[in-house]
Amino acid sequence: MKRWKGKNPKRKTEEARLELCDLCAATFPESEATRGYVPDPFSVNSDNEWFDGLRLVPACSEPHCAVVREFHRHRPFTYEELWAAEVSGP
Repeated sequence: MKRWKGKNPKRKTEEARLELCDLCAATFPESEATRGYVPDPFSVNSDNEWFDGLRLVPACSEPHCAVVREFHRHRPFTYEELWAAEVSGP
């Protein structure tokens, strides 16, 4: 007769990965995130240089994502900062 020790090694529990809204700082499951790219000269993508200067931001809803995009659209984008980020590496 086997004794129950509290954990079943055959049963794996999946932890839900959480995201953080860039506007309201609410946490929510990664699968429910609304994401969008915003211009950011400090963001360098080591996998694909086409995304250099773009940052993927998570939001808890489409209206929050729109507010974050609008905020970043009015920020100044300087190519010198992007160049410095590319030269310094990820």
